[in-house]
Order: sequence, then structure tokens, then C-alpha cells
Amino acid sequence: KMINIMKLMSLVSSYAEVNEDGNMVQLAHQMMLRMVQITVNHGFCQYTPVAYAGYGVILTHNDDFTGGSNYGEIALQLLDKCEQADVVAKVNLMVHSAIKHWESPLALTLEPLLQAYTVGMARGEVEDALLCSLVYSHHYYYSGLPLSPLAKDLEEYIKIMVEYRQTVATQTARPLFQLVLNLMGHSDRPLELNGTGMNEEQFKKEIAVSGNTLAIRSYLGARLQVAYLFGYTEDARSRVNDLASHKETYRTKVMFNYVDQTFYEALTMIDMARKTQNDLVKKAQH
Repeated sequence: KMINIMKLMSLVSSYAEVNEDGNMVQLAHQMMLRMVQITVNHGFCQYTPVAYAGYGVILTHNDDFTGGSNYGEIALQLLDKCEQADVVAKVNLMVHSAIKHWESPLALTLEPLLQAYTVGMARGEVEDALLCSLVYSHHYYYSGLPLSPLAKDLEEYIKIMVEYRQTVATQTARPLFQLVLNLMGHSDRPLELNGTGMNEEQFKKEIAVSGNTLAIRSYLGARLQVAYLFGYTEDARSRVNDLASHKETYRTKVMFNYVDQTFYEALTMIDMARKTQNDLVKKAQH
């Protein structure tokens, strides 16, 4: 009975965690705490690693990065004891998307996420496995590694996401894929996110219908990056405002995409300050 309760809580908490309603996020955290309590009272089961990974996320969310990392490590160690666990992708997704990068180099999350994707797909954890491939792709991009292998991987991942009808993952991956292609020179109009990866106008219609907040963030972040990296300063200033207004809706700020978007916002604002200063100097000289 307790195993079934733990399984149900594991499933429900995953959906509640990504919900934009603050009450749902709070519910997810309460479920994780309850799962830890059940483990203490009734003993270990295959869903216990989810509970400890969830507790690690809660600690990280509250700025206890060392505590979060410790509980994330406990979750991974417990996972090794579950030979046939169907939560390999879920636990690794939680630990390596929300915890580990706060205390370890981002590149160290790549191999575990890739392994979790492979194992998860083999064991039927399709949704969490494909989310692992998505997080892997984002972390690879920000680790400063060559873009060509990433472009090939993303193309393959998106095909699989479409095949398994994983809309959230598919929509979230497309802006990153097109961003990579633009940076590789595969677009005559690098300021636009149009090409093999996506059609920008069609994509905007799709996310307006789906309300996929992960995809919206991915899209707004990619728009800002192409503007900043290709030197379209005025466009970057406009796009940083779009991203900043949407970031106010973030309920959890532990994933790396929040960090990287904040970084590009800061770079753009520095450019804005420099231009303002230069304009003031020129005005004073005249």
C-alpha cells in the first residue's frame, strides 16, 4: 500500500512542480516531504530516491546549495540499490537539472543525463528520459563545447520527441536547436529563429495555444541571445524587456536556464549603460 502511495505522490509531484501556480509548486514540495516521512516510518522502496532528490531540490530552492547537493547525492546512491527501478530518469533529471550545477561544473552533469536518457528510454520512462535529453542539450550548449555534435543530437532528439508525442519537450527544444543552427551560420537572417529547427511565426502560434511556459522561456531566451551575440544591440534591449517581464512568473529558480537568461539580461543591460554613458559624454562635449 505504501509503495503505491509513494508511486502516486512521485507522479503527481512531478506535474505539480512544473505548474506555474504557486500553490501547485507548494503542493509538490509538501508531497516530497511526505514521501521522506513515509520512508523514515516504513522503510526503503524504489520511490525513495525520488523523495530524497525532491528534498534536495527544496533545499536548493531555499538557497541551501550544500544541503541540496548532499541530499541529491544520497538520492543517486539509493538509486544504485534499485536494480529495476523505473525512476532512473526522473531522479537524475531532478538532481542534475536543479541541484548539481550550483556546486559543480555544468559539464559534469552531461554524462549522467545522457546515461539517464538511455536507461530511461529502455525502461519506458519516456517523458523523463526525453526531458533528460533536453536538459543535456542545454547544459552541453552552455559548457562551451563544439556546436556541430549538438546540432546532430538535437535533430535526433526532436524526431524522437515528436514520435512519442512529447509536446512540452519538443516545443522547448526547438528554439535551442535553431539558435545553434544560427550560430553555426545556417541562416541568412540570424536575428530570426527560422530554419530547419523551427518556423518562428508558426511556433508563436503553437505556444500561444499550448501555454507551454518552458517553451516560452526557451524561445524568449534564444531570441535575446541571437540579438546580443550577433550585435543587434537595439533588438537585444527590446528583447531583454520581453524576457524580464516573463521571468516574474518563475516559481522555481533552481534550473540553469534561469541562470543563463539572467546572465544575458545582465550583459545587455551593461551595453545599455555603456551606450547611455557614451551618449552623455558626446552631449557634454558639444
